[in-house]
Amino acid sequence: MKKLLSVICVGIVAVAGVFTHFNPAVNAEEEHNTNVLVAYFSRTGENYNVGTIEKGNTEILTEIIADETGGTLFEISTVIPYPDDYMETVAIARDEKNQNARPELSQEIANFDNYDVIFLGRLSDMAL
Repeated sequence: MKKLLSVICVGIVAVAGVFTHFNPAVNAEEEHNTNVLVAYFSRTGENYNVGTIEKGNTEILTEIIADETGGTLFEISTVIPYPDDYMETVAIARDEKNQNARPELSQEIANFDNYDVIFLGRLSDMAL
């Protein structure tokens, strides 16, 4: 059920993006004049039913958003990287979620207050 709901949500976002992209009321110049940050957390390595990937879906989508908006990309990463093995990562993520843990990040966003618009891309927690 969660998977079906996620697929429906992705479809709605995709359709909304198409309408926004082709809407003449949206001015591309105005979008490029704002300071846009596109921050994301994306998984690489072994993925469920896909195999091993070098670039995650969230990273791919945020690159598109950054290209369209002229935004600055920022990859959210942890000091201790997650393992490449999918099931090991799921187990760690499940424990972190249950403990309400906040793993230490490897870097912070410089000049956070300078951004007018912030897009945040994250992994789905369907497997958790």
